[in-house]
Amino acid sequence: MQFSLELESATPKGALEGGFYWKLANFGVNPCQWAPGSCATLGDMFDLTLPLTIGEPGIKLFAGLHFYLGDMDGFYWQYDFHDVVDTENVVSLKKGTPNPNGSFNSLYTFEGDFAHLELDKFYDFHMGEGVIPPQAKLEVDDEIILRIFHFNDLHHELRTLHNKKGETHRFSQMVKIVKDAKANAAG
Repeated sequence: MQFSLELESATPKGALEGGFYWKLANFGVNPCQWAPGSCATLGDMFDLTLPLTIGEPGIKLFAGLHFYLGDMDGFYWQYDFHDVVDTENVVSLKKGTPNPNGSFNSLYTFEGDFAHLELDKFYDFHMGEGVIPPQAKLEVDDEIILRIFHFNDLHHELRTLHNKKGETHRFSQMVKIVKDAKANAAG
């Protein structure tokens, strides 16, 4: 379900001077169709990431608001960061044609120069012509299978920095990540 949030500027008690804060003024169900870069996302710690547009054509930004729990006067979001969206290196979602003899009923592919994308940057994301991704409609006890296919030449190219291990190959860690997630869910 998608919600619309209306935020208004606020100054919580005990807040840092010079900080920017917003509180929830109103919310409701959002009936519009989602499109890439058009919606805010709420993270697992209630942090918000918002797409922004400014007066200059072609310039896109994302801003992050950190969840801030006030003393006795409620909760707020505090300005955390903003970053320019890279509009030169576009990532696109396209609808593919699944194998009629296979077990998939739909297939989507990403297009972009993934070997050179940095994992800590925002990139412009486009939907291919006529692509409307399926809405998530999981009911209790429903099961969904997500298969991710990758080419071996990317196996050692997609890397992230680990705070203890340094540069880490992302796909090489997938088996361990999935195994740990299953173990945590079971236990």
